[in-house]
Amino acid sequence: MRMIKVGDRRYLGWGLTSAVLILATLAALATGLTSSAGLESLYGWRNGTSTAGGVTLDDIHIFPGFYLLSIQDAIANYRAFATDSRWTPGWLPLFANGGGDFYVLDLTSSSGSPVRHFRIEEPEHPIEFGSLRALLTTLAEPRARSFLRRPQRLPGDG
Repeated sequence: MRMIKVGDRRYLGWGLTSAVLILATLAALATGLTSSAGLESLYGWRNGTSTAGGVTLDDIHIFPGFYLLSIQDAIANYRAFATDSRWTPGWLPLFANGGGDFYVLDLTSSSGSPVRHFRIEEPEHPIEFGSLRALLTTLAEPRARSFLRRPQRLPGDG
């Protein structure tokens, strides 16, 4: 996969060329998952982040602690958790922290496709965003970008 370096901090793959390719990837890997407009838009923009070659999480995170999985890595993680009692079939991991926590797109919800925060050590996995669009809009807002990029000092920090 051809890689581009963005802002000296993120290594993002080129986007997939069509929704057909995303659907074909999901189908070919026999996941039983369906696609969505948000999923196709995200992977049309970029197909994940490179984690090869000693790259650290600080080099690749899209938002604090999490990087974008390629569609292939998302499906590999989906399969790895498919039989885990904490996992629900239909949750497609999109963002990972490298330690087993994910932001997943819930493709089983009757009220759209909310984004859940799967924490490997927790029994509950709450909806954090009503949709993938809501998550991405939050990340794109100027104040959010500013907050996410600058370490915030708390009262009492030296």
